[in-house]
Amino acid sequence: MPQPLLASPVRPQPFTLPRSCKAIGMGRRLSLALMMAASAFMVTLLPALSATAQEQDGRAVMEKVRDQARIHENQRAEVDLVIRNAKGRERVRRFRLLYKVFPDRTKSLAKFFRPASVSGTAMLSESREEEGDTLQWIYLPALRAIRQLSTEEKNDSFMGSDFSNADIAGRQVDQDNHLIVREDERLIYIESIPKDQTDPYSKLELEILREIYVPSRIVFYDRQGKRLKTLENKKISRVKGMYTPVEAQMSNHQSQGISVLNKSNIDVETPISPLEVGFKGLRN
Repeated sequence: MPQPLLASPVRPQPFTLPRSCKAIGMGRRLSLALMMAASAFMVTLLPALSATAQEQDGRAVMEKVRDQARIHENQRAEVDLVIRNAKGRERVRRFRLLYKVFPDRTKSLAKFFRPASVSGTAMLSESREEEGDTLQWIYLPALRAIRQLSTEEKNDSFMGSDFSNADIAGRQVDQDNHLIVREDERLIYIESIPKDQTDPYSKLELEILREIYVPSRIVFYDRQGKRLKTLENKKISRVKGMYTPVEAQMSNHQSQGISVLNKSNIDVETPISPLEVGFKGLRN
């Protein structure tokens, strides 16, 4: 981890008593007191400077993670969502995923086509960087209606899985304060604390693969500080210079459920029009 950059130390000027002062002992005691006060000040200042530097470095790491995932402005894929409950009962849902990068925001559309019971159900997510928020809408074919998700609904389960709707949209860099906890040759360990006190997570612990800037593991903690779930990127593939997880497993430590996202047929060359990741694409 880069060492914090501190200003060059200034050499203290000697404290000299006026010639008329005969209290030499007092002068020595005063000089010693000043030195002790300066030392105490530096002891309290250095940890603060170090923490600030670590936060800056942590944010820089997360920006690299974000930028690496956006190397291609247009991304298409098919995704199998495998949901297993604590008793081992398994359900599989399949959807098409569109992801497009705009200058000031990103949009993603997840549209289900299997099984027939959920075919046509779709969710549109729009992450706005300047506003620092994410908007989400769901289309329910049975009602032929588009409905915007409330803040509470964003934290609900995504199609009965251990991922939340907000998890699918992803977090923005400025949602959290990021601190580098430690590093080794392979990983950078980040602790991310949400800025919003109403966030469903109190803390996230990330392990970032140093060479490719992709998380290998993320642990989510609930508002009580208890471990809630863990995301593990089991398989990561390189697609035309971009590294992307193709098998991601979310394990819920409280419900004992497991959900897996398996991504295939990745296409980063076919353009995606704004209409495809808008309300028209959500309905059609």
